[in-house]
Amino acid sequence: MSLDTEKARDKWLKAIQDDQLPWTQVSDLKDWQADAAKLYNV
Repeated sequence: MSLDTEKARDKWLKAIQDDQLPWTQVSDLKDWQADAAKLYNV
């Protein structure tokens, strides 16, 4: 899971492509306020 923001969306997607990450990437683009981060107390 990514803790990126909507503002950094394009950079996040480019990094995924540049690094050729084969697994599914997930983010709600809410930074540290992400639902999963809150759920798991990250």
